[in-house]
Amino acid sequence: MTHDHDEDIEKDAADWHAQVLADDVDWTAFALWLDAHPAHQPAYDRLALLDADVADWVRDNGLPSIEEEAVPDQHGLSRRWWLGGAIAASLTAIAIGLPLMMQGGNDPIVHATTEQPQVIALAGNGGTVMLDRNSQLAMGDDGRVRMDRGAAYFDVRHDEARPLEIRSGEFVVRDIGTRFTVTRAPGRLFVAVEEGIVDIGWRDSAPTRLTAGQAFQGEEKSGSAEIRAIDPGTVGSWRDDRLVYDNAPLDMVAVDLSRYMGTRVEVDPSIAKLKLSGILLIRNGSDLADQISAILPVEVRRGDGRVRLVGRGQR
Repeated sequence: MTHDHDEDIEKDAADWHAQVLADDVDWTAFALWLDAHPAHQPAYDRLALLDADVADWVRDNGLPSIEEEAVPDQHGLSRRWWLGGAIAASLTAIAIGLPLMMQGGNDPIVHATTEQPQVIALAGNGGTVMLDRNSQLAMGDDGRVRMDRGAAYFDVRHDEARPLEIRSGEFVVRDIGTRFTVTRAPGRLFVAVEEGIVDIGWRDSAPTRLTAGQAFQGEEKSGSAEIRAIDPGTVGSWRDDRLVYDNAPLDMVAVDLSRYMGTRVEVDPSIAKLKLSGILLIRNGSDLADQISAILPVEVRRGDGRVRLVGRGQR
């Protein structure tokens, strides 16, 4: 009975991996399967490690890739399906708070933007990242990323041997082949998923899993975290010079405003959790706060080189 059950799990793991490799997977269903039984994640991880080892050996010996020789066996499964990928490897063993480690000891390359976004190739991954205005990240030749400030939109190709890892302060974001944004503000991290699965770890907490249509907001000082539903179509809307919000807390919106207005935008604590739903046009960024005051009962106060949002009529 146990042996048959173990075989079923291995077959399911192989089937999920085949769907991932074919880029034809229901990410929500995949995440539910990983969490449905304690044996599912380890089974998938074993395939992942095997696949990474075999892929390295094939490459090092100059042989054709396994994908080119995928032949169905008597059970109708491609050999490639049984060679798992590191798509979910070590997701439950994230090391928190370590410095960005680069293969070969090379220094990371720092990318910083001012008034225009920049598209950057992800080292060794085949994916890309679009770095928003007034943002900065560092990238090593092993593909690891350190998000320093601002926002970035990641479009990541599945790589079973080298899953993408993004560190930002005390947070570690691990991707499972997907599209998502990471926004860094002092002491806070925001992650929104358009497609696929993302795991987020920090301090000693177990990783938090996000799927398409979910957003995460974490606070380093308090250790608190919030997950909420979003419209996947609004993720990374800044790429089209728009900021689309669906019931977003005003203190989170202020992080975006600070980036585009070139000055810190503060929110009075009494309205910090006021929710914004609507579209703001970025343009040159100067009137973004005024656009909010046209939607919400908020006043914009400027002075001493800062912008402050307060409740309308508040002294």
